[in-house]
Amino acid sequence: MMETRQKQQWYRRIFIVLVLIFVFQNPLQEIFTPMRYWDELFAACIIPLLIMSGTKQNFRCKVSLKLILVIIFLCLFLACGLYGNLSLKFQPLTTVLSDMYLNLKFFLAIGVGYLFFSDVDMESIYQYSWRWIKRLSIFLFVLCLLDLVFHIFPADTRLGLRAVRLFYSVYTYLAAACIFLCSILLRLYEYYRDEILPYLIMLGFVTICTLRIKAIGAMICLFFIYFIICRKRREFRFFTWAVLLVSMLLVAERQFNYYFLSLGTESARAALTKVSFLIAKDYFPFGTGFGTFASTFSDEPYSRVYSLYHIQNVWGISKSYSSFVSDTFWPMILGQTGYLGTICYAVVLVILLSVVFKLRKYNAYLFASALTMILYLLISSTSESAFVNTMAVPFAFLIGVHLAEIKKYSVNMEETIYEP
Repeated sequence: MMETRQKQQWYRRIFIVLVLIFVFQNPLQEIFTPMRYWDELFAACIIPLLIMSGTKQNFRCKVSLKLILVIIFLCLFLACGLYGNLSLKFQPLTTVLSDMYLNLKFFLAIGVGYLFFSDVDMESIYQYSWRWIKRLSIFLFVLCLLDLVFHIFPADTRLGLRAVRLFYSVYTYLAAACIFLCSILLRLYEYYRDEILPYLIMLGFVTICTLRIKAIGAMICLFFIYFIICRKRREFRFFTWAVLLVSMLLVAERQFNYYFLSLGTESARAALTKVSFLIAKDYFPFGTGFGTFASTFSDEPYSRVYSLYHIQNVWGISKSYSSFVSDTFWPMILGQTGYLGTICYAVVLVILLSVVFKLRKYNAYLFASALTMILYLLISSTSESAFVNTMAVPFAFLIGVHLAEIKKYSVNMEETIYEP
């Protein structure tokens, strides 16, 4: 009994340490450079965890059909990109392998969260983490207010207002950290009910103060999820989805007009999107391969694809200044793996979404938390690297933990968690 209690205490501490690292990874990496590789190292933990899990079960385990399908379609996705690399040879092997891993780390991180926290009492871990989540929420909220009043940190002006990013290098990192904490709070609703609301509001305020349209859209979704799934314990009906969609479109309209209509081909985002379709057509159906277009590694070395399609002088994509070269997600998938690879990747996400929706049969708060994270990543994928960037890993980790939790529920459980 004593050993079990000590083991549980270790898991509590590890969970909180992981949350703290995920929330503050971006500012920490500015101080300690190796922290830039934290998300990659975390995803790589899947290897020892698989070995340990296999050893415990004598390498005999049940694998679900959905997991088999995910592995098959991910392999097909990788094959599409590799075909482009092998046939065109635009990038060296090290760049190709690095970019391949970048595309896989989200799914690997889900596995890490699932394997590490399987057969663990998550209820005690969540209750232990409650005070830490409250402190983090208050800390970010107070710091945001101080920055708005005293202009402590560097900031830009958007929509005539001061945009807040605190000590984060990019506004979207702060927004993603807040959404991550909000997702944990939604899970904690089972234990603390409406006590979580003040902290959701605090984090929502900080997120909105980043003045990033996708973050505001995600926060609208989050509060819909809170009031309908957590408080009312209702399923999302067609009308609710319609209202959400219209709200997000209205919020995104100004941003779309600016990047795709006003700036046109001068916008890195618009140029990458337009060219991705041209690449998919010219190199049908496989694309130009990993590390060649719209990815972080496509400028290490600088990919010839940009000059082939005459966008090497677009601001943010040029060889001398390539900060916006990975400012999109779907154009990267489409350009590098073609139509076939994009379909395979989309199928994997659809399977993941179906698994998330299955959570609603077991626990409304698991579902609310996981749905929030998936919706945020899908919204982000319209205007940033989303599933392959640094902040995708904490979401993947927490989704994996949630999937591990449903083990304690009976598979044959028939009663619904929603009121009629």
